[in-house]
Parts: sequence; C-alpha cells; structure tokens
Amino acid sequence: MSRKAMALIRAIDISVSYVCIAALVCLTVLGVVMRYAIGTPLIWLEEVQIMLIVWLVMFAGSAAFREFGHVSIDAVFEMLPPAGKRALEFVIAVFVMGVLAMLVWAGSAFVQFQFSANRVTDVLRIPYGLVYLAVPFGSMLMMLSYVFSELVPLIRADRRVD
Repeated sequence: MSRKAMALIRAIDISVSYVCIAALVCLTVLGVVMRYAIGTPLIWLEEVQIMLIVWLVMFAGSAAFREFGHVSIDAVFEMLPPAGKRALEFVIAVFVMGVLAMLVWAGSAFVQFQFSANRVTDVLRIPYGLVYLAVPFGSMLMMLSYVFSELVPLIRADRRVD
C-alpha cells in the first residue's frame, strides 16, 4: 500500500512542481522580452508568477520531505545514544505532523474565507481562494510524504538511527 501511495504522491507533487517551474521560466523570459525588447510590459505577469511560486513551494515541499531535502541541524542528534535518537525522532515527528496539520486547518479556513469574501486578483480577477488552495493541498501532501517516508519506517524500525 505505501509504495502505491508514495508513487501517487510523487506523481502529483513532482508534476505540479515541474509545470510551475517551467511556466515560471517561460513567463519570466516572455516578460523580459515584452518589457525590454518590445516595450510593452505584461501587466498580469506578476500575479501569475506569484500564484505559480505559491503552488511550486507547497508541492515541492512535499517532494523535499520524501527525499529528505529539508535542512536539518543534527549536532545534538548525533551525540545521543541510539535510544535517545529514536526518542528524539518521535518528538520531531509529533512536532512536524502538528505543524503540518495546523497548516492544513488554517490554510483551509483561509481558503474558505477568501471564497466567501469573493476576493479576486486585481488584473486577472482570479479568486484568491484558488491561489491559496495550494496551502492545504500541499500541506496534506507533505503530511502523507512524511508519514510514508519517515513515520512508517520509524515505527517499523526499518531505519537504523545509529
């Protein structure tokens, strides 16, 4: 089950991340050409770039959890005996899951507020709820990535901590 789930999560977060980064690069190049070569800046470009960055950060964060790509300071961790390392990993897991759960909850409430307030972007009139929908979705993917890449092996004791 966890291999299929991880494959699905990977397909989602990597695909969204690739699309966002490719669109960011293409649109930024287009914006530079339009502004400096043609002399007609794209007034909607910044709105789209900000949206793409929000989605990129949230979905690439899920991939970073799975690939152990987030920064960690392990000086204290390395000084602990194996039992202490295992205990600290559980404390860290509870903290990480708590923060991500709060992001899902607060992000969902914020998205709901944006939709109920009918807030839209200035130029393209895109609902802000769609822009910020990346926060609860990305946070949920981060939680799932963390569960399958960190928690399941930790609980099963498949991963050595010494």
